[in-house]
Amino acid sequence: MFPDLKAVRAVLFDGTATSATAGPAKGAVALGRLTVDQHLQQVSWAGEVLPLTRLEREVLVALASPPLRVWTYRQLYERIWRADYLNDASAVRATVKRLRAKLRDVSATIAVDSVRGVGFSLVGTTSHSRQ
Repeated sequence: MFPDLKAVRAVLFDGTATSATAGPAKGAVALGRLTVDQHLQQVSWAGEVLPLTRLEREVLVALASPPLRVWTYRQLYERIWRADYLNDASAVRATVKRLRAKLRDVSATIAVDSVRGVGFSLVGTTSHSRQ
C-alpha cells in the first residue's frame, strides 16, 4: 500500500514525478513556470504539482497551448467534455472558477481571464490579486 499518489509515482516512474523542478520532462510543455506533463497527467507551477481534476487540467492545457488565444465557450466545451455544446456555459464557468482558485493558492503569475460573452484566455498577472 502507498500513502499517497506521489509515492506511487515515485515507485512507478523512478522519481520522475518530481523532475519538474529540473525543467520539463520529455514530452512535457513549459510556459514560464507552468509545466504540463501529459504523460504523467499532471500540471505543476514552479515545481509544485497542482491538485487539478481532469477537467481543470484539460482546460488549463487548452488555454496554455500555443498560440495563446481566446477560447470560446463552445471550443472549450467540445474539446474538454467531448460533446456537442448546447449554449450553456455553466460547466465551463464552474471549472474555470475552481481552476482560478487553485492557481491563486500557489500564487501563480498566470490567470484565466474572462472575455465577456466569448470565453477565456490565459494571461500573465502582476502582483495585484485578481478577481
